[in-house]
Amino acid sequence: VTALNRDYDQLHADTGVTIEDLRGNICPGGRYSDTVDGVSDARPDGYHLSTDAALAVATNWLGPLCLDATKH
Repeated sequence: VTALNRDYDQLHADTGVTIEDLRGNICPGGRYSDTVDGVSDARPDGYHLSTDAALAVATNWLGPLCLDATKH
C-alpha cells in the first residue's frame, strides 16, 4: 500500500491528476456499510462489490467524476 500511495503521489505531481476517495464513497463517515450507492447487499463477501453495486458506483460516482474532469 505504501508503494501504491507513492505511485499515486507521483502521478499527481507529474500530471496534476486528482486522486478521488472511493473509500469515502463506499464507507460513508469511515464506517463499513453493506449498502453502496443505494444498492443493498452490495458487498456479499464483506469486501468486493456485487455487479449491481459496481454498476451503481460507476454510474453515480465514477462516471460523473470522469465527465467533470474532461471539463477542466
